[in-house]
Order: sequence, then structure tokens, then C-alpha cells
Amino acid sequence: MNREVPVGPIRDKRGYYGIGIEGSKYPCNVGTLWRTAMNFGADFLFTVGARYHRDATDTPDATGHMPLLSWPDIGHFKDNISQRAVVIGIEIRENSENLVGFRHPECAVYLLGSENKGLGEEALSICERVIEVPTYHCMNVAVAGAVVMYDRYYKRVSGFGNSRYELIEEQSKLREELSQANCALAAAEERLLRIEDRVKSYKVWDEFVDLFEGEVDV
Repeated sequence: MNREVPVGPIRDKRGYYGIGIEGSKYPCNVGTLWRTAMNFGADFLFTVGARYHRDATDTPDATGHMPLLSWPDIGHFKDNISQRAVVIGIEIRENSENLVGFRHPECAVYLLGSENKGLGEEALSICERVIEVPTYHCMNVAVAGAVVMYDRYYKRVSGFGNSRYELIEEQSKLREELSQANCALAAAEERLLRIEDRVKSYKVWDEFVDLFEGEVDV
């Protein structure tokens, strides 16, 4: 069976990303998310508003192999997170971007909400992007995080996500250039018609002058 995506670590290790949860209620979800994050090459983990105590679901002891950061609230999270990273909320919202066509930034911080409330308004206010997994119903927080991390992994390894995004971006630019060219063409055609009308008027005048001079000569 042929595999479309190579098995193993990501060869292109530019950038970094971390993932965490605001106000998580169940340690089992956090432990599962940490375990998945370790498998998909996350660079750090974090919690906001709730400290993590190792759960049995974190079988590889992920926090022993990558940094675990904890902040008491969103304000401290905002003040201490890397300025280079793009904060991306994972939440079902009316204006959320669909994960399918999403291009993951090289430097990203993925923020999940609590199991019963999701992301708070303050948390959403600091998110530069908000994405959602296109499903019929809301997902378990650890599963949603796992899907997003796999999407990032797949697109980085296969190049599918970046290539597709660049093609769509190029398509959009070409359409805009074509639209501008069409506007310029329409303006040029309008000017040409005006000039042709003026040329015709000069020809009519010349013919009138010739006719008048001919009558005078007679």
C-alpha cells in the first residue's frame, strides 16, 4: 500500500508551534492532548487558568520531554507569549475559518477552550485567527486539537497545504490583475471612441472647407 505522506518526523523544521487549553476541566483530556502533541512535533504545551497534573492518559510523559507553560489568566498569557507567533483560536464561530483550506503559519500558538464553555470572549479577542474543524457537532477538546495538529503535520510534510494556498493566492492575484486590466481596457476604448469622434468631426470640417473653397473658386 502506497503512502502519500512520508512516515517520520517533519524534515522542514522551520518555525515552531505550541498548543494549550484555557480553563480545562478534565485532566484526561489534557493528558490525551499532550500525548498527541508530542507525537506531532509540538514545541511546547501550555495551560491558562488551570494547572496540569499528570494524568494516566499522558503515557509518554510528554511534559518530561517538552516545556509546559502555565498562566493564571489570558492577560498573563498575552503578555508572555512570543510576539512572533500567531495566536490561533480553535472554536466554532460564525466567522471561523475552515480548517480544510487553512494555511498554518510557521510560528503558531493554538488555543483551545474548556470542555463546557469553549473559549471566552477575552481569549477570542487576542486570537489573530480563529479556525474550526468542519464537523456536524462539536468535538471533544483533545480530539479537536489532535485534528488540527495532524492537519498542520500533513500540510507541512506533503506540501499540500502550502501549495494549494499559494495557487489560490496566485489565482486571486491574477483575477485582480485581470479585473484591473479590463478596467484599463474599457477606459482606453472609451478614450479611443472620443478621439475617433473628434477625428470624424475634423474630417467633416475639412470636407466643408474644401466644398466652400470650391464654390468660391467657381
